[in-house]
Amino acid sequence: MKKFLLLGGLVISIFSLVVWMKNASQKTDVLSLQERVLLIKDGSTHSFLLDDKEFIFEVVNSNISRMRGLSGRDSIGSDGMLFAFEFVERHSIWMKEMEFDLDIIWLLNGRVVDITLGATAPKDISSTVGLEIYQPCLGVNQVLEVESGFVDRWGVEVGDELIVN
Repeated sequence: MKKFLLLGGLVISIFSLVVWMKNASQKTDVLSLQERVLLIKDGSTHSFLLDDKEFIFEVVNSNISRMRGLSGRDSIGSDGMLFAFEFVERHSIWMKEMEFDLDIIWLLNGRVVDITLGATAPKDISSTVGLEIYQPCLGVNQVLEVESGFVDRWGVEVGDELIVN
C-alpha cells in the first residue's frame, strides 16, 4: 500500500510538472514574438507573415532608429517599417519630415489592435508646427508603418497576426 501511495504521488508530481511546463511554454510563446523582434538587428530587413501573406519589413528597435523612422526618405524601401518597443504604451507617431502618406498598423504582441488609414505627409516637411500626432486606441508594443493604401490592398484587419518568418 505504501508503494502504491508513493507511486501515485510520483505520477501526480510528474503530471503537475508537465502541466506547468505546458503553461509556461504557452506564456513564453506570447512573449517570444516580441523578444524575437527585439533581437533582430536594428535597421535590418526581415521576413514576416501578416495574415498568412509574406512581407519584408525593416525592423527598428533602438531609440535613435525609432525616432528617425521614415523621416526624410522618398520611399520605404521595403514593404514597411516595424517599430519594436520594449514596453506596452500608447506610443505616438508623427509625420515629421515625411515625404509620403502612410497607413499605421498598431500591434500588441503581434496582434493588430488598431489601424490608422492615410496619415498625411506634411506640406512643409521642414516645419513641425501643426503636425498631427497619431496614437492607437490602446497600448501597443509594435507599430508597423506602410505606404498609404497597403491596408486596403492586402485586406489587413484588426485581429490579424504578425509572425516572424
